Amino acid sequence: MYLFLLVAIPAAVAGYMFAQPEHERKSFVPPVLCGCIMAVLICAVKAMFIFTEHVWTASFVSGFSMRFLFQWLLPVGALYALFLLVSRDSCGYKLSAFFPLTASFYAVFVPFLVITGEERPSLFLLFAKPVLGVSALQLVSFFLRKLCCGIKAKSAFRVVVYALLAFVCLMVPPALETLWYFGSPLFLWLPLCLVFSAAAAASCLSCRKETVNPACMDM
Repeated sequence: MYLFLLVAIPAAVAGYMFAQPEHERKSFVPPVLCGCIMAVLICAVKAMFIFTEHVWTASFVSGFSMRFLFQWLLPVGALYALFLLVSRDSCGYKLSAFFPLTASFYAVFVPFLVITGEERPSLFLLFAKPVLGVSALQLVSFFLRKLCCGIKAKSAFRVVVYALLAFVCLMVPPALETLWYFGSPLFLWLPLCLVFSAAAAASCLSCRKETVNPACMDM
């Protein structure tokens, strides 16, 4: 029952590493290990010391805000900020490492949330949640690359637009999960999941075709 939940995100990380033309595969081992270790530590702390769960109310905004803040914005922001602080690698590598770093974190974190959560296993939790997670991280990675190019081109407009798009991409998984939790029908949230995943796949293909422009990445 939990097979797809457990293997989907690790498979995406492995696929990214094998398809990455810019750097050697083994160069991504440190960020992958870092993401996994941080996830294990956070899950252990939550399991042993944090026993309170979010109490759902009738407010969509409240449910969305809690999931967005504590499951997406803070983990992604803090993890990548820490990586940027300690890494002495090129800008291109730091951008390329975003996906394996954050996705390896969610490879542990998402199954933990689903298995230990109060909600019963469902189509959304077992299949849509990991797919949405991978899609969001891929799109954020894509827009971070574009943002870096905007900085290189000294275009404030492009920087703001791509930063907002990356921010919005992180909002999609918790928004759709909140819709699902409040009983939205399958024909509402499933097409949105498919469109979002298709956009992520298109961005991944675009990145592979571009093979990364060093003029944008190495600053």
